[in-house]
Amino acid sequence: MAFLPNIQDFSMDGIKVNANTGHALSNMKFNAKLYSFRIWGICGQPFNSNEFLKYCIANRDESLDLTFKFIEEFDADFVINFGEILSDYTESDENVSFDLYHGGEKI
Repeated sequence: MAFLPNIQDFSMDGIKVNANTGHALSNMKFNAKLYSFRIWGICGQPFNSNEFLKYCIANRDESLDLTFKFIEEFDADFVINFGEILSDYTESDENVSFDLYHGGEKI
């Protein structure tokens, strides 16, 4: 965790999330600005999408590439809501790109 505040390009596979994930990220102090945030194989429990969005806004570089791939068993309603929240944000900013997958299908 000590190096997490200095990451600019975050790419991971097989991340387990829980209800505290969004809050934990949004409360951390980051030194560097993210230009890429990609996670594949997201499993676990739904988290606060709005808190995650706060994290992205507060810690992004001039441009930001977001890619999230949730496993098929992840709560489909959450994935759809998460996608809507991040889509609203990316549609309002041409410097942000966003790709979302659920069980291998692009949403």
